[in-house]
Amino acid sequence: MTDQPPATKKIIAIWPEWSATREYTVGAHASTPKFFVTALGWEVTRRVAQDFDLPFDNSNFASIQDLEIQLFPPLPPQATLSDLPNEMPLIALVSPPQSITNDVKQRIHNQRGGMSEMRNMMLEMQQAMKWQNEKIGELQKTNGQHDKKMEELRKTMSGQHDKKLEEMRKTMSGQYDKKMEEMRKTMSGQYDKKIEELRKTINGQNKTMEEMKKTIKGQNKRMEEMKKTINEKERQMEDMRCQNEKAVNSLKKDLEDVKRNMATLQASYEGLQHSVSFLHLRYLLDEARIKVATDLGESWDSLHQICKEKSYDLAGYLHSRLANSSFPLPKNSIHLICYPNSIRDQGNYAAHNATEDQVHFAITRVEAQDKRVALATLYEYVFKNRIAV
Repeated sequence: MTDQPPATKKIIAIWPEWSATREYTVGAHASTPKFFVTALGWEVTRRVAQDFDLPFDNSNFASIQDLEIQLFPPLPPQATLSDLPNEMPLIALVSPPQSITNDVKQRIHNQRGGMSEMRNMMLEMQQAMKWQNEKIGELQKTNGQHDKKMEELRKTMSGQHDKKLEEMRKTMSGQYDKKMEEMRKTMSGQYDKKIEELRKTINGQNKTMEEMKKTIKGQNKRMEEMKKTINEKERQMEDMRCQNEKAVNSLKKDLEDVKRNMATLQASYEGLQHSVSFLHLRYLLDEARIKVATDLGESWDSLHQICKEKSYDLAGYLHSRLANSSFPLPKNSIHLICYPNSIRDQGNYAAHNATEDQVHFAITRVEAQDKRVALATLYEYVFKNRIAV
């Protein structure tokens, strides 16, 4: 009978390049040694960092990937502490992060005293491994003896078991055949009666099913006719929807065209209003000249001639003659009818200028067909565009 594993296991972490060692005693339960070994590895690293006054970041305590750890005896990843032989400690050789190792190596070189302790630890580890190998040999020998006894027991039990099975088979076979014959006779009568009752029930159900099939067939026919009617109605509604959509789109297009035409007409109207305003002001200046000449009993040309012959200022001459009239005009008003100015220039420009759209609009307003055709020909000649009249 094998010995029970001890209640606790000892884990020893060593940094081979320095006399840094930590021991930890833990319960030998199902937990893997991974966490405990890593914790001791970081304790070793922290001790070396303290000894050599090097930085050590506690926040990286959980970064086990930074440590290279070699176990003696070697254990698979999922092994537990209880898998170790009795009283065998778990030894871990720790290689700390390179950032600490590089800084410490040179200092370690100058401190030879720690090497003797390391050699002692290695010797202890070799003795432990030797003891482990001896235990493994003893266990293998015990397992061989156990296998031999199990084979002998299997052969003995197998012969007795086969004999008993054959006797039981013969006894039970006769009893089984007799029971089966009795059950067959009993069940045969009951079975025939049940079959007849079931046959009658099925026949009645079949008749009912036939009637239901006829009813369903008629309903299916009516449903098919209704489906055709619905499909036709849906087709008609789709046609109407398409026609309505086309009509709406056409109306939208016509409305957009009307809006564009209205915008064009509005712009043309505003332009015409602007031009007509200057024409009207030019007309006012011309009518004022005629009225002044009439009130003075002269013509406008004769008034110009008098001022030219006597070297009079036309505006001053007219102002003096109208001073005692029933409606004496101020000098600034007389200046507008005597001399060139922006109002007269803009009226002249409006009288002799127009846009192509304005000319087009004017031609379409001519009522006489022959004159409209003649003007359209001139329009095409001038603007290189044909106009429908």
